[in-house]
Amino acid sequence: MNTQYCIWHFSAEEVITASGLEYSNFEGASVLDMGCGFSDLLPFIWEHSSPERLVGIDPIFSSPESFQKAQDDTRAYIDELIQSYLFLPKTIDKLQIRRNALEKFSFTQSKVEYQADTSNLEQGSFDYIFLNFVLAHIIDLQVKAKLLSNLRAFKKKVWTLIIIDGGHIVDSVQAWNLKGSTRRISRAVSCLKIKKAQN
Repeated sequence: MNTQYCIWHFSAEEVITASGLEYSNFEGASVLDMGCGFSDLLPFIWEHSSPERLVGIDPIFSSPESFQKAQDDTRAYIDELIQSYLFLPKTIDKLQIRRNALEKFSFTQSKVEYQADTSNLEQGSFDYIFLNFVLAHIIDLQVKAKLLSNLRAFKKKVWTLIIIDGGHIVDSVQAWNLKGSTRRISRAVSCLKIKKAQN
């Protein structure tokens, strides 16, 4: 998976605000971030609440070498964008913030469990599952459908699924008849929140 796209993600605070959640929602909760990349969402949740468990899943965590390569590639990509002079100063500032966060990122920190895949996860163990800017990068609808189906194995009976994505999100949601409310955050990004799904 190309991890360079992660620099365009919302900040952790923006993700939580967009999803309509409060920090108090995560007190004593278990949270899964699928395709987390270098996102600061889970560390941010840890800093602002007292969750029971935080797990981030991404192939870049398959080995220290894989993580280092992804980090190096993304760093080089950000530097290339900054030096291209194609962006407004505000965007350059955001890129620089992302680069600084990338330097501080560590997948060995004890507060978050980072794993390469879901093979070691227990079924029925998560209150909140995040899919942030993942589905838009999967072209095959069957692969999207399989991902959404597989996530059901890790949900608790009462759970919340938060999907924040780009233009392909509607196709993914319709394919699985997921019931929830969709609201526009910006022209390019939509957020779907499914509250207390029972099946």
